[in-house]
Amino acid sequence: MKRYFSLLILWSITFMCYSQSDDILLPDNRYCSEVLNDSISKNGFYIPSNIYECNKELDKILGIQPKQLLSDARDIELKRIMGISVFSEWAEQESSRLCCYFRTKGIDSYEDRDYLILLSYKRHLLNRNFDIDTECNKIRLYHDSISKERKIRYENNIRADSIDGVYIPENLNDCLPALDRLLNDTVKSMIKNADSTADFHFGLGRWLRNNWGLWGGSRLQLWFNNQGIDHPDDISGIILSTYQEYLQKASVDTKQKLMLLKAEYEQFAKEMQAMQEGPHNFEPVDFNEEDYYSDEYKDFLKRKHIEWIYISR
Repeated sequence: MKRYFSLLILWSITFMCYSQSDDILLPDNRYCSEVLNDSISKNGFYIPSNIYECNKELDKILGIQPKQLLSDARDIELKRIMGISVFSEWAEQESSRLCCYFRTKGIDSYEDRDYLILLSYKRHLLNRNFDIDTECNKIRLYHDSISKERKIRYENNIRADSIDGVYIPENLNDCLPALDRLLNDTVKSMIKNADSTADFHFGLGRWLRNNWGLWGGSRLQLWFNNQGIDHPDDISGIILSTYQEYLQKASVDTKQKLMLLKAEYEQFAKEMQAMQEGPHNFEPVDFNEEDYYSDEYKDFLKRKHIEWIYISR
C-alpha cells in the first residue's frame, strides 16, 4: 500500500509537470487553418492580425507614461516590461489570429512574441524602421544557437564522469556508494526509517535530478533510459527506494530491484490510464475566471486603457 501511495504522489507530480509544459498545438498548426482564428477576445478587445495593427491598437490603449517609458527603454529592457495587460487579451487563445500570425513566422513563445510587439512599437514611437521578418530571423537564429550549445553540452555530459564538479554514477548500482559518500549519518537514518521515500522527492530527489543530470543529460540518465525508465521523477524515485532498501538490509540486488520497481511503475501507469479513459462521474465545476482577476486587470478591462507600466528588476 505504501508503495502505491508513493507511486501516486510521483504520478501526480509528473502529471503536473507535463501539464505545465508549453501550450499544445494541433498537428500541422491546424489552429491557424481549421479552428477559430479569433479576431475578438471574450472581453471585447480587437485582436490585431499583424505587427502593424499591434502598433495602431497600442496607440489607442497606452497613455503618456507607457509611451514615454517604451521610447526611453533599451531594447533588452523590453523583455522585462510589466503591465501591458492587453497582451493577455490578444493571446487568450492559441487560435487567435495574432498568435497564428507569429506562428507563421516561426515564433511560438509568448516571451518572444511580446518582445517583438514592444520592439516594433518602440520603433514606431521613434519613427524608425522595423522589419518583422528580419527581427524574427534574429530570434530564430538565437534559439538555434542555444539548441546547438545544449546539444554539444548533452553529448559531452553523457560521456563525462562528473558534471560541474559533481561525480555522476554510471548506473543504479554505482548510485549506492555515491550516496554513501554524499550523505551524512543523520540523513541516512532519516531515509532508512522513512515510511516512504516519496517524502524526499522535493529535497534530496530534486538535488539528484538537478545535479546528476537527470533532466539535462548525463551517463546516469542515459543508462536509465536504456533500461526503459525515461522520466527524471521516476529515475530519482527508483534511486531513493533502492538506497532505502540498501540502508535497511546492508545490501540490495539492484538488478532485481529495478525490475520490480519498473513493473510497479508500468502497472500503476496502466491503471491510471484506465481510470482516465473510463467513465467519470465528476460534478461540473463552476469556474469564473473574473474572480481571479487582479484589481489592476479589472481596472484595465473597465477603462480599456493603460496609464502606467514598469520595468521589472
